[in-house]
Amino acid sequence: MGKGIADKRIFLLINPKAGGGKTEAWWDDQRRLLEESGIDFFYEFTSGPASAASQIRRAISENGAEALMIVGGDGSLYDAINGIIEDGQLIKPGLVFGVCPVGSGCDFARYIYGGPMHTLTDIIRQGRVEKVDVGCCEHAGTSGTLEQHYFINSFDIGAGADTCAEVNAGNGRIKRVTRSGKLSFLLTALKVLLTFDYTHTVIEADGQVYQGEFIIAGAANGRYIGGGMMMFPEALLDDGLLDLLMVERRSKLKILRAFPLIYSGRHLDQSGIKYVKAAAISIKTDRPIFIELDGEVPGYTDVSLSVLPGALPLLLPDND
Repeated sequence: MGKGIADKRIFLLINPKAGGGKTEAWWDDQRRLLEESGIDFFYEFTSGPASAASQIRRAISENGAEALMIVGGDGSLYDAINGIIEDGQLIKPGLVFGVCPVGSGCDFARYIYGGPMHTLTDIIRQGRVEKVDVGCCEHAGTSGTLEQHYFINSFDIGAGADTCAEVNAGNGRIKRVTRSGKLSFLLTALKVLLTFDYTHTVIEADGQVYQGEFIIAGAANGRYIGGGMMMFPEALLDDGLLDLLMVERRSKLKILRAFPLIYSGRHLDQSGIKYVKAAAISIKTDRPIFIELDGEVPGYTDVSLSVLPGALPLLLPDND
């Protein structure tokens, strides 16, 4: 598509609590640079996850936003994606979506930028816009009703989702204590992996059935989860498929031996690990267990996953 979005009216939605509360000071400098650049922008701070969708929709319908930049971590990303997509469609055709990662967990940004990105004016002027896929998940909600949510980075059940639930507990208490998203996920993941309560699971991916007890099963559009774990090293944003990873039940010793390999994506050749690509996936478990979408835990199994190919115009760094 095009290069940059400096010709568009840009709405920036900023999570002031991201990055351990350092975002507001960072934003003061970025706002000055944006004002000096002459870029047409306006912004709001989020007042909480429940308000993000309404803030975004108001910015589009009442203030003419043509592009949306999310300033925050992966939780902010989840809220935004579910604010701009409804019934499988963008609420405003052609709306460009961008990410400015300043949170404690920036796994999606780690893939598209190779790490955190801290300058807004450069990416707005020089980035390129490409259409990427979005994942769709139908699942049991916290009240037991069937719900539908979207994700751009990842879905998982098992130890990954349990880890996310613990990290998010107490309004992210462990992240505040450690002051590090990566360390929070590392410490919690090790605890969960060694105490995980298995359940029988049946997974169907494009007609192929897998069943057994899995310590983790995940499907992704991006490559990283859990504060830098390269769980899905072959994932692509625009191939119309989800990368499905299934890790069978294993001993605690095997877990400890394999765990460091996840950070470099070298775990796929380990025994008991299956990795396939699929456009449609269903997962059923003997008992309801947590699901995780882009760092949030919105409900439970059973689930049905599908792909919206090329549904989202995404602002990416210019690598030329």
